[in-house]
Amino acid sequence: MMNKKLVFLLLSLLFIAEAQAQRSLGVELGTVNALSYTSKLSRHWAFSARLGLELDDPTVLREGLSPTLSIEPMYTLSSRPESRYYQRGAYFGLHLFGRLPQLDPVGVRYSDEYLYTNAYLNFGFAPTFGWVLPLGERSYLRASLGLGFLWAQYRHTSGEAYWDSSAGRNTLPLLLQAVYSFRF
Repeated sequence: MMNKKLVFLLLSLLFIAEAQAQRSLGVELGTVNALSYTSKLSRHWAFSARLGLELDDPTVLREGLSPTLSIEPMYTLSSRPESRYYQRGAYFGLHLFGRLPQLDPVGVRYSDEYLYTNAYLNFGFAPTFGWVLPLGERSYLRASLGLGFLWAQYRHTSGEAYWDSSAGRNTLPLLLQAVYSFRF
């Protein structure tokens, strides 16, 4: 019962803050190619949501793109307002995401030993540190780096499926993003 009240209180505060926020829509191009929504809640706090295509592995461009939905609350260290469309400077964030299976436009198929190579679904989060570099009133470059936790569902061609996590594999996924953004 106490958890429901706390969640209700947090959602109410977010709704009140959102009603007074400066909002902007934009397009991001880079390791994430997405439509994005950003809401500046205060001089330091912002909230971003992105829907688009993300590189599965930025170091290996042939790995393909996956449809992705992500949300990220951010705390900006700089309080100087550079633009009404975005917050500039260094920030800390909590990147939450869900990713669908990789798009396969060229029809690449794997042999039996690689049937579990690509995850069917991914969910995860990563505390991030990033920097927003202003280019103009409506555009900027954003780079971020985070260490995360990932849950992935793998499917075999026979229909079998299983869930795996980065903790189960004793790995720590690295989230690396570099994008150009234009705000409307």
